[in-house]
Amino acid sequence: MTRFWTERVQDLVGGGQRRVELAATFRQLAVMMAAGVPIAEAVRLVAGHLQDRRLRDAFVASALALHAGKALSAGLRPNEDVFGSITLRLVEVGETSGRLPVILDRIATFMERDMRLRMRVKSALTYPMFMFAGMLVFILLIPPLLLNGLFDTMRAMHAEVPPLTRCLMVISSALRSPLTYAVGAAGLAGAVALYARWERSEDHRLLRDRLLLRVPILGPTLRFVALANFCRSLDVTYASGIPILTGLRHAAGSCGNLELARGVDAAIQEVSGGGALHQAFARLDVFPPALVNMLAAAEERGDPSIALRHFSRLAESEVEHRVEIAVAALEPLMLLVMGCLAGGTALATLAPMLRFLESLSL
Repeated sequence: MTRFWTERVQDLVGGGQRRVELAATFRQLAVMMAAGVPIAEAVRLVAGHLQDRRLRDAFVASALALHAGKALSAGLRPNEDVFGSITLRLVEVGETSGRLPVILDRIATFMERDMRLRMRVKSALTYPMFMFAGMLVFILLIPPLLLNGLFDTMRAMHAEVPPLTRCLMVISSALRSPLTYAVGAAGLAGAVALYARWERSEDHRLLRDRLLLRVPILGPTLRFVALANFCRSLDVTYASGIPILTGLRHAAGSCGNLELARGVDAAIQEVSGGGALHQAFARLDVFPPALVNMLAAAEERGDPSIALRHFSRLAESEVEHRVEIAVAALEPLMLLVMGCLAGGTALATLAPMLRFLESLSL
């Protein structure tokens, strides 16, 4: 339970900024090493300018390990949860091959592309989230704060009110009670605790990812996000000299979807038996025909990374396109909901007042 909350809070508060800073750090290391700065000195220099505390501590520890004669990958490994298994494996390959500056530059490019996609999706969802927050504030504040006096007057006069007004009066009374918020907070905490416990099972996570991929509009978008992550990861590992089977295992863990990862595991078994990668993907429903066809052509040329690179960009463009369409459809829907809430509230307050004025005129 504590680990669940820790991971969520870290991702919400500092996860995005940490990724940006980490990509910039690897880019600086690549430039300094290419300019002839010793790796230990380069790591010490970049560690002193980092804002994120976990990154700063991790690179300071790595600098101490380098001064003690250890490799950079050995210094980074105790903080694998910060850097990721793919990054550590790529650093090891760079150290073994003597191309560490080139590999660090590729790691930075890989992280920047991942962050670019995340930021574009988040920016597209900003306006709908503000509208949703406005609706939530309207529901929580308008009835108990602005309409409470009117409702008290109606109750004191024992006026006959229509069902819509009676419903709004009940909501107003409930929102003024601390018990409502206590019960709501307890229910939310219980739901989060149950979900955290339910999520520990790999079968449950697989069921969740499988169901999410079948949700209209959302499912295809999540599938392309997972495919973009997978192809981007496999491209950078293969281009850096990591064997295809090892690269597939690392890329499966970075795709963010367990159903796709299970499909990659099945493909690994076939490729390890001598089969072609595109043939293994063609037998699985999780991989689209476009990726299979591009891989088939690229494998004939002996370089599947070309197809992976092109398809990851294609998948990123598809994600952006689908998000834009979803947001364009969501905005008028939310405006309609807000209009219904405002109209319903006005009708619920004006109808009894008009009825009361009519009774006075009589």
